Amino acid sequence: MTNEDFRSLEAFKRLRELGLSEYESLAYLALLSKGWASPREVSEATGIPYTKVYDVLKRLERKGWIRSLSERPATYIARRPEEVLSEIKRRFESRVEETLSCLKELEERRESKALLTSFLVVHSLPALAHIIADIVRATKEELRALITTKHMSDLMCRVELPSGVHARFLVKRGLKHPRSGEVKFVTSLLPIDLLISDRSRMLLSLGRILEAAKPRIYGVVIGEVELVEAAVEYFEFMWSTGSARAA
Repeated sequence: MTNEDFRSLEAFKRLRELGLSEYESLAYLALLSKGWASPREVSEATGIPYTKVYDVLKRLERKGWIRSLSERPATYIARRPEEVLSEIKRRFESRVEETLSCLKELEERRESKALLTSFLVVHSLPALAHIIADIVRATKEELRALITTKHMSDLMCRVELPSGVHARFLVKRGLKHPRSGEVKFVTSLLPIDLLISDRSRMLLSLGRILEAAKPRIYGVVIGEVELVEAAVEYFEFMWSTGSARAA
């Protein structure tokens, strides 16, 4: 076979995809077709310059594709493809497992860090509105809200509930409330607005602070599960005391 014959083989393309260089691929195919050969014979069959063929064969030997049969005269033989590819597959699978382990460790560190930084402070009213819309939009099953201020009332009346979400709103008498979802009213509530999504995330907004001329904090987004669960318990207790009528 000639240089062009080797290059036209599908095997040549596949060897390149496995990471062999052009000359390495040609040299291996020449040895595989001949059985064994000297560097000069490999050079003549493939067109690899004779000044470079020794380096090419040494690299192939280090990579495990060929073996040296003798040094004087130098003779090389191609290893069986199934042997070489089985070794490559084992090495690749081992590297994949090692990489997966390293990535999972990084992911666990991120998750661990996330637990320590699961509080986001909201410093503006536009940001508060954006976060409320984001929390509502991301809710999959349950949404609970305590509405104690006009700010929260106005914001909650603007958002659209996702389809299939069970929403309940506990509203201070005299305030507007969303048209969809279950609603109950109470006369006395702490001046705290609360939005809880799927028992996994909540927004705590301090109503009295919002009445200040220049509030520094408009709310806190919390992702710490135990705090969210405590808020759910508080909501359920207050819900049990609420009335279905506004008057």
